[in-house]
Amino acid sequence: MHLSTRPILRRVALTGAALLAATAAVPQASAATGDRIPAGGGLSAVIRYTENGIPHILARDYAQLGFGTGWAQAADQVCVLADGFVTVAGERSHWFGPDAAPDGSLSSATRNLSSDLYFKGVRESGTVEKLLATPAPAGPTTDLKELMRGWAAGYNAWLAQNRIDDPACKGAGWVRPVTTTDVAARGFAVSVLGGQGRGIDGITTAQPPAAQPPAAAAPGSSTTALGPASAPDPATAAEAAREFFDTSRYDMGSNAVAFAGSTTASGSGLLLGNPHYPWQGGRRFWQSQQTIPGKLNVSGGSLLGTAVVNIGFNEKVAWSHTVAAGTPASARACRCPGRPVRRTR
Repeated sequence: MHLSTRPILRRVALTGAALLAATAAVPQASAATGDRIPAGGGLSAVIRYTENGIPHILARDYAQLGFGTGWAQAADQVCVLADGFVTVAGERSHWFGPDAAPDGSLSSATRNLSSDLYFKGVRESGTVEKLLATPAPAGPTTDLKELMRGWAAGYNAWLAQNRIDDPACKGAGWVRPVTTTDVAARGFAVSVLGGQGRGIDGITTAQPPAAQPPAAAAPGSSTTALGPASAPDPATAAEAAREFFDTSRYDMGSNAVAFAGSTTASGSGLLLGNPHYPWQGGRRFWQSQQTIPGKLNVSGGSLLGTAVVNIGFNEKVAWSHTVAAGTPASARACRCPGRPVRRTR
C-alpha cells in the first residue's frame, strides 16, 4: 500500500481539520453530520466513516481514542475478535473441541489443545501482568496502557449495546466482555508470533528423553542404577532441521521500499509497505484514522485487537515493518529493515 505522498498527507491534514472544526467540543458533535458518538463506562469518541467504510476516530485523550477504536473494530469484526480472545484465554478446547485446528492468527498451534496449554501457561505464569508492571521504556507507556484500557471498554460497550447478526458467533457463549489484561495478552501473542509462537506444538508436547534400560545390579546389591538418557535419533533430528529451514512452508514474510522525493513524480517521499499478511481472519490489518487534536493524527493499518496503527503515516513521517523467518535463506531474500522513513520535500 502507498503510505506517504504529499497530496495524501495534505488530504489527511484537511480531514483532521474538518473533523476538529465539526467537533470543537469533543464529543458533542451533531448527529446530522453523520458522526457516530458511542459512549460507555465514562468514555466516548466521535467516529465518522468514509464512503468506503473507513472509520476516522476523534477523541480527547488516549483512553477515549482506544474506546473509539475498540468500538469500531467490534462493529466491523466482532466474531473474529471474540475468537481471538478465546485463544488467549486458553479456552479453545472447551468451546471448539481439543482436536480442532485454530486459524493460526495468534500462534502456530495445530490443535486447540496445544494452543490452550501454551496460553494457559502464559496466563498462569503472569507473563503479561509482569510486562504491564514493568516501567517504560522496557514496559508499556502510560498512553499505551490507556489505549488498551479504552479499547477494552469500547469493545465491551459495543457488545452491551448491539445485537450480533453474524452467524459465525450469533448467540455464542464465547463472545464475552474483555479486560485490559485480555487486550494486552492478545498484543503479547502478536508480538511473539514470529518467535516462540512458531514452536507451540513443540513447546506443549515436549517430553524428557527416554531412559536406557536399567543396568544390571551387582550381586548382593539392593539398588538399581539407571543408564544415561538416550540421545535423539540423528536421522529424525536431521529431518526436523530440514523441515524447519524449508522456507517454502512459511506463511510470514514482508518487504518495504522507500523512495526519496527526487525519484517520484510528485516530488514527495514515498513508502510502499507490503506486509504479506492475510486479507481475512485474525491476522488481517484494519484501516482507520486516529486523531487527538493537537497531539496525534495518524492513518494506517492496525492488527485486529490492537489499539495502535502498526503501518501508517502522519504529517511528517511514514513507517512500515517487515517480518522474516529466522533462517539464512530468508535473511538473504529480504534485506529490508523496517525503519521509519522520513518524507523528503
